[in-house]
Amino acid sequence: MSSVLGLKRLQELIQGTCSLSEEPLWLLGLWYGLHVTDTGTDSLPAEMQQLLLEDFSSKFWFTYRRDFPPLGPPVLSSDVGWGCTIRSGQMMMAEALARAGAHHGVVPGQWLGPWVLCKALAAAAADYQQQQQQPLGLQVHVACDPGGGAPALQLDRLKQLLAGHHSSSAADDGGREAAASQAGGGSSSSAAGSSADAGQQQARQQAQQQPGLLLLVPLTLGVGRVDERYLPQLAAVLTFPQSVGIVGGRPGASLYFLGAQGSAVLYLDPHEVQEVVALPEGAASYHCSTPRLMPLTSIDPSLAIGFYCSSAGELDDLSSRLQQLASGAGGAPLMTVDTDAARQQQQGTAAWRAVAEEGQRDAGGDAAEDWELV
Repeated sequence: MSSVLGLKRLQELIQGTCSLSEEPLWLLGLWYGLHVTDTGTDSLPAEMQQLLLEDFSSKFWFTYRRDFPPLGPPVLSSDVGWGCTIRSGQMMMAEALARAGAHHGVVPGQWLGPWVLCKALAAAAADYQQQQQQPLGLQVHVACDPGGGAPALQLDRLKQLLAGHHSSSAADDGGREAAASQAGGGSSSSAAGSSADAGQQQARQQAQQQPGLLLLVPLTLGVGRVDERYLPQLAAVLTFPQSVGIVGGRPGASLYFLGAQGSAVLYLDPHEVQEVVALPEGAASYHCSTPRLMPLTSIDPSLAIGFYCSSAGELDDLSSRLQQLASGAGGAPLMTVDTDAARQQQQGTAAWRAVAEEGQRDAGGDAAEDWELV
């Protein structure tokens, strides 16, 4: 088994591109490149490549491990051959936690796909917060369409999740206290100012404690291969500042996509088998210094896109970007956004159609009656 996996790993290393081209590159929403105004060209000079490599090497790299305490009824001490999707999901979750931090359908020894992974991550996050009685630092939400189509993100619902159990009551209370101080006959202006400052400080502390939102969107973008209409959109989402990457890969082999360069994607590969190490001594084994690229056309159509938003403003910005992306998708968007404005427009369109259909029925009835009278 190990020799077969070794040959497969060698083939994947040969197929993967280890050298970067001179094109600019997007890495989880950050653009690495140089624009020359005189010629109107973009490039990736050596000094910019060095900055890119430093950023890439700082990302968490989770790979196969061996000789860890046995897991599950199969009594497995390694996840070689079955744990790559879990490792890719760990990388996405680690990126989200870095920006903020039971089984749940995962059975040791059994490979799983992106959809199950998303559900497992959401369940694990909810269980952690319930059992540990302390915040994880983020809320995890899975957006998927039961019929398999492009999911519609409910913006209002996402804002509620982002707010979590917190509300704006602290800021409101601070404002009310300041107003009461100013209205009180014996209150001085300095007391009112002190109360207002206290209210603002309390609001800031509350905002810092508010958990971020990790939005996971599992998708199936074709049969056997990704429909070409989706390829530019997949590259585009990696340019969003809210992106925490894509769990995808080749058929039967998961990879973590975190950047885009031209028509290729930059990835971290969990199929490297490493020994279990103690921390912090073995921390270096959780980072990779060798960037690899593969053509967008080679990725498997089953994948999961991740976004992290730390505030309502970031969520609104993500919504705007996704709506703009969908408008240029030629009728095949990765996902849509359901906002108040969109719902009002749909309701208005539906009402107009109802009136038009009613008018057609009336016109048809009058014509029939005229014909009968003749």
